[in-house]
Amino acid sequence: MYAFLFAFSLVGLALENETLKELEELYYEGSYERVIEITESLIASDSSIEKDMLLELHKYNGFSFVALEKRDSAKKEFKAILELEPRFLLDPQMVSPKIIEIFEEVRSEMPKIASIPKDSLEVEFPADTSDKRTILDYRKALLFSTAFPGVGQAYSGQRLKGWGFIAGEGLCIAGFIVSQVYTDKTHDEYLKATEPADIEAKYRVYNNWYKARNALGGLSIGIWFSAPLELVLFPPKWAKKR
Repeated sequence: MYAFLFAFSLVGLALENETLKELEELYYEGSYERVIEITESLIASDSSIEKDMLLELHKYNGFSFVALEKRDSAKKEFKAILELEPRFLLDPQMVSPKIIEIFEEVRSEMPKIASIPKDSLEVEFPADTSDKRTILDYRKALLFSTAFPGVGQAYSGQRLKGWGFIAGEGLCIAGFIVSQVYTDKTHDEYLKATEPADIEAKYRVYNNWYKARNALGGLSIGIWFSAPLELVLFPPKWAKKR
């Protein structure tokens, strides 16, 4: 149970990273409508989004609305950012003057936030198009896949492989638990049997569950070891560049 919870928490982190990477690429490609579609869908469908992730979603939304000349919509997004994090500040050296102007206009319209001294604000840099993933990220992916098969693949952007490993391992673990329960149960029934024919029949049932348990256990171990090995033999494209 704890392994599953740990795995899903890691998968959540991996998917968040991939979502932000996708938004970053779409934004710098000029696909502003698509950025807005994705961010608004995520914000509307998931009330449990972490604060940092929510800030990024509103930021991309606001930037996209500015690019589309939708000033009022952009202001709503920037207001949402400041309500979440009053000390949020865009760096004028990294963000276009037009975006800065609208963002500061929103800040000035919020008296409590506007009164916060500028030197206490936290500068937030926008994401850029360069792939900043490093050898450390690759090692994290290996660590994640060692902790639970497939999580490292999902973290590194190989979602299909990742979910394949996660589903396979999950089914094996579930099957192993069920077969272990029935192995114990049928073993007890076999030991209690007294008639020769009954003993033979119950032994066959017990033996089948015993073999199934061992097979599923072996398969589970095989998947567990093969996941990090797969990442070593077939690393993601960005890791090959390092």
